[in-house]
Amino acid sequence: TCGADRLVIVWVARASKELARVELPGVVRAVEWAAVGSTGEPPAERFVTCNNRFGSHAAALTIWSFDGTDIQEILRIADLPSPASQVRWGRGDETVASAHDNGELIFWRSDTGEEVKRLKAHDSAISKFDFSGDRDLVATVSHDKSVRIWDLADGADGRPLYRAETDRPINAVALGPITRAAAAGAPSQRPERCAVIAAGGQDARDVTTSSSSKEQFGTLMFRLGTAEELPCELEADGVTKGHFGPVHTLAFSSDGAFIASGSEDGCVRLHVLGGSGANTAATTASD
Repeated sequence: TCGADRLVIVWVARASKELARVELPGVVRAVEWAAVGSTGEPPAERFVTCNNRFGSHAAALTIWSFDGTDIQEILRIADLPSPASQVRWGRGDETVASAHDNGELIFWRSDTGEEVKRLKAHDSAISKFDFSGDRDLVATVSHDKSVRIWDLADGADGRPLYRAETDRPINAVALGPITRAAAAGAPSQRPERCAVIAAGGQDARDVTTSSSSKEQFGTLMFRLGTAEELPCELEADGVTKGHFGPVHTLAFSSDGAFIASGSEDGCVRLHVLGGSGANTAATTASD
């Protein structure tokens, strides 16, 4: 876990027991475990963080190792255009990707810190991004109210595949269990159920001074478009209801049958998707 207290803490998940912690120079915006640990001796798990600038300390991405007892810094990348709002591991853990206020998604080698490529995803800051399971697709969202899906396969050069314009600032996005082969293939190969979800809503401090309503806090569901030529528009597939504040985090279950959303209202809501992706039932868990 990470937070505004500048700490990254490793826990035993089932026991809620702290194992180790490290303090960074600035607010820590994101943390993620690698899929594969390091190959050194002794073997260790790896995770990546991004932190804001603080005083003379630059904003940075940092890769760490954890051997079960101690946290050690492996690599620090400080040559950033702006503080990263999110960082995640790329395909095969060979890269890490960071999102920035200039709308760029930047990929870096995880062994040397060398910049690999930049994807200009939005004209405004990227709020959140999410990879497909094969890491060959990435979905990005922004306060420019748009949702976009990009092709990251070798030779695709980050080409756009799908897009949607919405009626609200978007804070979160999640891709369902889809592959690049299905998304970039013929319309007959594309899944017919909900494949991407996005949510957000107006900032809480502005809600009482505008015409915004709780309907703005629903989770937007989309299916992949069916046009022969790509890029094409995502197809709206319904909206969930229930939250009373901006949504900041979303997730699919591994089989795509359930979606979860977390909001400033203090609730996590679970929705069951029907065979076509339609929302058929819901349960709510309060924080």
